[in-house]
Amino acid sequence: MADNINTGDYKGIWCVAEVRRGQIHSSLYELITLGRRLSQETSEDLCCVVVGSGITAAAKALSVYGAKRVYVVDAAGLANYTDDAYSRVLVELVKKHKPSKVFMPGTTVGRSWAARVTVTLGTGLGSDVSAVEFDKASGGLKMTRSCHGGSMNVEVTCPGSRPEMATLRLGSYEKAKPVNGSAIDCVEEKFDLAAWNLRSRFVKYDAEVSQMADIGQADVIVSGGFGIGKQENFKLLEDLAKLLGGGVGASRRVVDLGWIPYRQQVGLTGRTVKPKLYIACGISGQVQHLAGMSQSDVIVCINKDPEAPLMKIANLAVEGDLEEIVPALIAEVKKAKS
Repeated sequence: MADNINTGDYKGIWCVAEVRRGQIHSSLYELITLGRRLSQETSEDLCCVVVGSGITAAAKALSVYGAKRVYVVDAAGLANYTDDAYSRVLVELVKKHKPSKVFMPGTTVGRSWAARVTVTLGTGLGSDVSAVEFDKASGGLKMTRSCHGGSMNVEVTCPGSRPEMATLRLGSYEKAKPVNGSAIDCVEEKFDLAAWNLRSRFVKYDAEVSQMADIGQADVIVSGGFGIGKQENFKLLEDLAKLLGGGVGASRRVVDLGWIPYRQQVGLTGRTVKPKLYIACGISGQVQHLAGMSQSDVIVCINKDPEAPLMKIANLAVEGDLEEIVPALIAEVKKAKS
């Protein structure tokens, strides 16, 4: 965007949805929680942006979450995410409607999408932020993100830039609950994708077959660290997680060892989770791991070391060998289910 822009020309708070295989990803509802508050503080309209194929009905249903307006771009050529197409769409929408703030999910797609849009627009971006505050004095945002392995927080501002943009680290805010529904202004935008000479295209999606819940959505997570002793002990954690209808997480060290895939890593360099129950087995609880799970409703820690940091913040700390404790837990859960 041009230098010395008139920031007063930009109004509106946009929450951009990620759409996965025709479904709106739950990360949008965290963005809406933030957007609602900022809308009250700034008196700007809360709007949602939904890009995809066959998603108009789902977009209109966002009225129950307090959105004033939803911008919908629904086209067959947008059935699957590509940087080229989705970034061009969002850039054109921003140029046309001039929002002052644009929030996007801190997912793999959201980060890539936001970075490309930000560079194209020449505006500022708070990347992977965990908190956003409106500074009335400056009229801009103060965004907080962690750095140096979680040992330090830094404040990010984008003075003079519009729109101010941010990707929100997953799990930083509660998911918005429905409010009294109201009529929503659904703005359906059309673009001639064929005229853009896009350089990339979606080829195919190979779904991973797993009986485990995704840790980003799971209400229960059973996590393992180096203290579980060996890779084979993840089978115990998987059995417990399945019985509880949950997913399996891990600390960075066991991911680095190749014991479990990176997508299951919890922590500053992994994923942020907020389950109702987090069971940590053999995880000492260094600050990097705590950054990813400390907001869990209930934390249970199983560890041989009573001085482990996570044992001291857990709601329930169990000192002992997980090879004895987890099988006993499994037996009790099976008994309760029978």
